[in-house]
Amino acid sequence: MTSIADDGVFFVVTQAFSMMGGIIGLFILDYRMTLIGTFFYSGKSGHYEVFCKEAETYYGRVYCRK
Repeated sequence: MTSIADDGVFFVVTQAFSMMGGIIGLFILDYRMTLIGTFFYSGKSGHYEVFCKEAETYYGRVYCRK
């Protein structure tokens, strides 16, 4: 298996399972928690892109994940 995929693939798979587990866990506790959590997470990533572009314009080359 290691010869087929590198560490990046394993990282992505583990992160996907972690995220799915978190969503399922929140849904088990209360469906409203799931909605609030996904709303804040999507908002956070949207603000990250805006601030990353702003920092890139002011400070030149800045590491931003795409």
